[in-house]
Amino acid sequence: MDHADMDRQNMSYYKDALVEKVGGQRHYDFAVINYCERIRKDHRVKFFFAHLDLRGLIRLQKDFLDGALLNLPMAETEIVMGYLVMKYQILWQMGMDEAYFNILKAHLVEALRDCWFDEKLVKLFDKHYESLRPLFQNKGNLISPKKTEKQVAVDRIQLTATTTSRTKNTLRRQAGGATGIQRRS
Repeated sequence: MDHADMDRQNMSYYKDALVEKVGGQRHYDFAVINYCERIRKDHRVKFFFAHLDLRGLIRLQKDFLDGALLNLPMAETEIVMGYLVMKYQILWQMGMDEAYFNILKAHLVEALRDCWFDEKLVKLFDKHYESLRPLFQNKGNLISPKKTEKQVAVDRIQLTATTTSRTKNTLRRQAGGATGIQRRS
């Protein structure tokens, strides 16, 4: 088992330990269902999720909660955030922002209390959920508006370099690996 696999196990272990503290997977699932039912009943936010049935909403919110609950190193956090941005993009296009984040967070906290979660755990879940606020402040833009133009330019150069490197590696694999590409004389 390599270092990355051990890190992922530790990250998952943290979330699994939280789920166990709240009474196990069934109790956690029940709280998520309660949370989703609250969303569906709230006229302020339900239109964002009208395209989803209850099962789809539960899946979407579990992905979102997983992003909040996994104890991730910075590189892994960026990957998870990117995944959440893809899943939530249509919601931000529809106008979901920080005000709606506050409504969703309040529904989560009330659902947890309604499901008899210990108040310390409610606060812990609240803290983890709060870590996702920047996604709603920037409507999914992972480049912080507080960065200088120079910092944004560096981010874009790094992103381009990474994309170019991945493209080259993909082309090499398709051509039969690095040894499959021969130079012309």
